[in-house]
Amino acid sequence: MVFGSGQPLITGTQIKSLKIAFPLIAEQEKIASFLDAIATHLTQLHRKHELLQTYKRGVMQKIFSQQIRFKQADGTPFPDWEKKRLGDIGKLTGGGTPDTNNKDYWSGDIPWVSSSDISEDSIHKLSITRFINEKAVKESATKVITAPSILLISRVGVGKLAISQQLVCTSQDFSNFTPKQNNNLVFLAYLLSTKKNKLLSISQGTSIKGFTGYDISRLSLEIPAIDEQEKIATFLTGMDCKIDATKQQIQKIEKFKQGLLQKMFV
Repeated sequence: MVFGSGQPLITGTQIKSLKIAFPLIAEQEKIASFLDAIATHLTQLHRKHELLQTYKRGVMQKIFSQQIRFKQADGTPFPDWEKKRLGDIGKLTGGGTPDTNNKDYWSGDIPWVSSSDISEDSIHKLSITRFINEKAVKESATKVITAPSILLISRVGVGKLAISQQLVCTSQDFSNFTPKQNNNLVFLAYLLSTKKNKLLSISQGTSIKGFTGYDISRLSLEIPAIDEQEKIATFLTGMDCKIDATKQQIQKIEKFKQGLLQKMFV
């Protein structure tokens, strides 16, 4: 039915000749009402998702500017936050890419992460699809990053990051941070996620901008006591769980709606 030498098209006559099965008006109304209810519910969930994200951004801004402070179990304030450089509270390690044309390198069980594997949505999301072996590590610039660590993109997506709870290697687009004891990894990841503009400001380069391990090691941060770090990390992780749960609800209902439409009208 579709023809045309350039852009495919269908004529009005052909559309008029289509035969479509219609139910009785009573059934049409039931179907329309049911689908409208699903659409309304999806709209509400999308709105909830947006509001949760907006609320989280606002709360994070107030937490890390210390407009909001958590208290100790007995109700007393935690000690003042202390200024520290990132390099003083942990170790930074770069990465590299083994020769992609050498298949022998890409047949192991060591996860290898690139910038495309890091999500913008959550510090807890890390996609691992590629693996290398010890030979690849020995014969390339990539390095083994111990766990737990923060995988921080230093170019090609500057500022994106994710927590890794397992041993990994990364590409050269990362400055990976492994904290010393007495620091909460999740807290530090949330804190660093608010520093994207600062990281962009210290980035250098013409075609591909990025920052070095030295640059990031000198980044000044205000750090609370470990107990307050843990409270903040728990609170923000809980927010992310609610946001993710709402997103999963949306995806589930959209999938249900799509399947339902196929069964109804096919």
